[in-house]
Amino acid sequence: MEDMPKKQIPAVEGLFTMPPEEPHLKGSKCNACGDYFFPRVDSCRNPHCSKDKPVEEVLLSRKGKLYSFTVNHYPPPIFHKPDPFVPYSLGLIELPEGIRVTSIIGEEYNQDNLKVGMEMEMIIDKLYEDKDGNEVISWRFLPVSS
Repeated sequence: MEDMPKKQIPAVEGLFTMPPEEPHLKGSKCNACGDYFFPRVDSCRNPHCSKDKPVEEVLLSRKGKLYSFTVNHYPPPIFHKPDPFVPYSLGLIELPEGIRVTSIIGEEYNQDNLKVGMEMEMIIDKLYEDKDGNEVISWRFLPVSS
């Protein structure tokens, strides 16, 4: 019997486009004030907005700049913890739309090869395998290779 390809399941439904080729985060844009939001919202969160026009779903830019980052040396209190735990970098990516999104960057990146202001690009990557062998996937931003 041939090995079946592993099914890819988003860690959280509706946050990014599927299939994962040319992935984008799904956000919202207010048609009254022009503000962007991630994740999507049903109404504008800007307290100074007139809110006289609806928000629309938009695909956010795949590239941005590394605004800030940290290296996590302690396991996070989330649903999946690698065992054994390996420190990993977590970044804040500033998108051209004017918003910042948090992203796992990965264990292969740290203070030696990350620099605030560097260009980053979104990918979809395996977060872990579930009990049925499916790949649970999420977004990551990685440095754009020179």
